[in-house]
Amino acid sequence: MEKHTKFSLWYYLFVFFAIMTLQMLLFSGSAVKEIPYSEFRERLARGTIESVVITQEKIYGRMKNADSLSTENAGGDSSGNIEPPQARTPWRLRLAEIEKQHKEELRRQFVVVPLPDDALISDLQAQGVVYRGRIESNWLRNFFLNWIIPLGLFFILWGFIFQRMRGSGAGVLNVGKSKAKIYAVDKDNRITFKDVAGIDEAVQEVREVVDFLKQPEKYSRLGAKLPKGLL
Repeated sequence: MEKHTKFSLWYYLFVFFAIMTLQMLLFSGSAVKEIPYSEFRERLARGTIESVVITQEKIYGRMKNADSLSTENAGGDSSGNIEPPQARTPWRLRLAEIEKQHKEELRRQFVVVPLPDDALISDLQAQGVVYRGRIESNWLRNFFLNWIIPLGLFFILWGFIFQRMRGSGAGVLNVGKSKAKIYAVDKDNRITFKDVAGIDEAVQEVREVVDFLKQPEKYSRLGAKLPKGLL
């Protein structure tokens, strides 16, 4: 007899929450540094800002180059020691290069909460900063991230659980399920007493059973009962 692996409901709940956690990690935005408005004005005065996007709630900016933030690495290794290159596979070199570029790009980006400042636009123009406005409308993105994707993952997981339970013949799904089969009557292929001609004893017994079923009162008055298991 084939043995089916039994999976606990807690296992599926764990998988579901793991998928939800992974979804939140993958779709969550990158960690862009938020700076005070005073620092934003200082960077603008130094001319180190390349472009900004102004919204009602945030100002998203991008520095001209990573050299403007070189002071953050002032405490690095300055001994002049050079490490010999190590053998690495091409895909590892490619991944390291992409990761380095991503980190540098994140260092160039910043976000700041805007304050009432009538001179901001004129100062941006004076410094040659590329600026533009944007009306944020994230309802569609939030709808997909908060409703469509979680519900889709839930239904996929539930379908997987249902298939596993149905395939293993779980008793939860079979409670109260009738095993009776329905057979359709085919009028063209009916079997009559003539089909069993030559077996007189069998025919007589079947006739008595049929007559008993048609007229049970007649036999009940005589004390007759239908044998158990006959039907």
